[in-house]
Amino acid sequence: MHFLEELERITIDVVAKNAANIDKFGIFPQPATDALRNAGLLGLLSDRNVGGSGLGIDATAAAVERIARECASTAMVLCMHYCATAVIKQFGSPEVRKQLAQGNHLATLAFSEIGSRSHFWSPVSTATRDGDSVYLNASKSWVTAAHHATLYM
Repeated sequence: MHFLEELERITIDVVAKNAANIDKFGIFPQPATDALRNAGLLGLLSDRNVGGSGLGIDATAAAVERIARECASTAMVLCMHYCATAVIKQFGSPEVRKQLAQGNHLATLAFSEIGSRSHFWSPVSTATRDGDSVYLNASKSWVTAAHHATLYM
């Protein structure tokens, strides 16, 4: 099945049916995220050699745009996932890229910081390497999907 057909099914059967409650009650679109993961649509941007669809930015833009017509909140979660995926695709380890392509992670961006006036180009956080670990010191003012994402960029 072409990804747009699967996307349309999820958009009608899951996203549209939950949109009003997501906005009214401020809840996370978990049913939609699960459906997108199960259909492999979280891996649209990920390369084929790590298990993704390798369809590129046009496909991800089409997916976000279609979902946004039904639920802007769900579309924003998906958009941030794809944005983080784009960075990880370029700089992430093969293992993390594979896990992301398989839908084992919901990724997001974590740019907006307290003290930066929400200017992502003006970070105030620090990163310190200690052997194989990197310690981050940052206070974020908001992060889309913060309590549900498992991978942050």
